[in-house]
Amino acid sequence: MSNAPPDRQSQSTIEIACFDRTHAWCIDIQDDAGGRRVPLGEGRVVVGTSSRADIVIEDPTVSSFHCALIVVSGGIGIEDLESKNGTYVGGARVRDARAGLGTCIVMGHSSIVVGALFPTDPEEEEDIAPLPGIAGGSTAMRRVAAAVRRFAQHALPVLVTGESGTGKELVSRALHLEGPRREMPFVAINVAALPRELVESELFGHERGAFTGAVTRRVGAFTEAEGGTLFLDEIGDLPIDAQPKLLRALDGHEVRRVGTTGAGKKPSARIVAATNVGLQERVAEDGFRLDLFHRLNVFVVAIPPLRARRGDIGPIREGDS
Repeated sequence: MSNAPPDRQSQSTIEIACFDRTHAWCIDIQDDAGGRRVPLGEGRVVVGTSSRADIVIEDPTVSSFHCALIVVSGGIGIEDLESKNGTYVGGARVRDARAGLGTCIVMGHSSIVVGALFPTDPEEEEDIAPLPGIAGGSTAMRRVAAAVRRFAQHALPVLVTGESGTGKELVSRALHLEGPRREMPFVAINVAALPRELVESELFGHERGAFTGAVTRRVGAFTEAEGGTLFLDEIGDLPIDAQPKLLRALDGHEVRRVGTTGAGKKPSARIVAATNVGLQERVAEDGFRLDLFHRLNVFVVAIPPLRARRGDIGPIREGDS
């Protein structure tokens, strides 16, 4: 563990740094204090448990000055500061590494996921066109439209949050239609509606005879959505024993159909997940894996309830008539 503080940047200088017009870097931290999002500036930021660290981690297994992060061209540079328990990226202990969007950095019992902030210029909000098929032109929904169009250009997972009835599937379809995968399949699966024993089969497929009732071969939703978008609704209800395989798929590993013993196939579908429950609360209750939450929580589209955008009620009613 380092005994002396490294060169540090004042906490007051950790601000949103828009090094281009579309996004700035941020990190999502999960430690003993819970989860929080911190924007990163252009300077060197020291992470550790010391009160003198720029970003303080609540975790006794993390060193006083554990690692440093710095925004570099196209990503985040990571420097381990001779920490006691090490800094890990992709399961490997690193001294110096580079992280991009979605990279998970593990230190002790805590983790940091690299993300991006996409600020909207208030002067441009009136010029943002509503999403196709979604009624309502309120400021809140224009911000949602702006986020969807930005996120649609990436292949990383998107988490769509909002109460029941706010239009999470419509927004997820818009993410598909606004991006380069629009000509490829959009496959929707309601996780909550799947029988627990068939979740893995529905997602990854099965071979004939793999289990009682498997009278034919099934390719599974990942294969059906190949090259397109796989929408997983009510992701918070995914059984805990099925979550590791979804995590492997998100990490780009091969996935195999139930009953297959040979080599699997790397999935190419972009994942969009939706939830009307707080996944962080599910994590705290041991009902949802922390590492899977981090992989899904890279880009988040939060849909406000209708009571928070009453100006949209009229257009929505007209659309339903």
